[in-house]
Amino acid sequence: MLDVKDKIAVITGAAAGFGLLLAQRLVRKGARVVLGDVNITGGEKLAAELNASTARSSSPSTIPRAVFQKCDVSHPAEIHALFDLGVQTFGTVDIMVNNAGILEYPAYFDQDDESVSQRVLDINLKAVLSGTHYAVRYWRKRGQPGVVVNASSASAFALLPIATVYATAKAAVLHFTSNCISLRTEGIRVNAIAPYFSPTSLVNDSRKADPTFDKLLNNIPMVSQDMVVDAYMRCIEDEDLAGK
Repeated sequence: MLDVKDKIAVITGAAAGFGLLLAQRLVRKGARVVLGDVNITGGEKLAAELNASTARSSSPSTIPRAVFQKCDVSHPAEIHALFDLGVQTFGTVDIMVNNAGILEYPAYFDQDDESVSQRVLDINLKAVLSGTHYAVRYWRKRGQPGVVVNASSASAFALLPIATVYATAKAAVLHFTSNCISLRTEGIRVNAIAPYFSPTSLVNDSRKADPTFDKLLNNIPMVSQDMVVDAYMRCIEDEDLAGK
């Protein structure tokens, strides 16, 4: 098992939901985190809270436990800048978590003007490719191991006609992840999580935006957010997992 104590993790979409809970879990286990999100207020608040909590529980240190930087993952340069912030602040990065995702409306691909579909692909798929690519190139250049965890979805396995492009992007993330298994020979592991519906702000906001989606979820039991974070941690810590 990989010990995350003193490891450096970059997390996109870190200001709320799974990203926020994962950052808290990693810091409790002794890791340091680089938080990225378009939600500047939420991201800065989380970083301050994580640094305050560790300051109270350990000896004073000039090195923070958490740093935040605005990151719109639809722009690869901002993903790269977030990763670079980790290297500049902590000396290296060990873990890359491509967590950011959206489900925009109208989600029916035949009803939007294509710009919505394009944004869903940019954030849910292209950003995952970009984040993984940048991290792998960094580790390979230095001959060091690393871990990537990508956010997919259970919609990758089942029909979700009310969010066709979203489901397509998430399926592509799984296929991409499984094809990264060859990196294991270089000490680099790439894994993905595929959560079922969970009461995150993404799901709750989508329910408000689309009555059909809300009706679909009315009688469906949801997966707890803690269970999803458990899966994230397993992908990071279980060194038997690669391309999974």
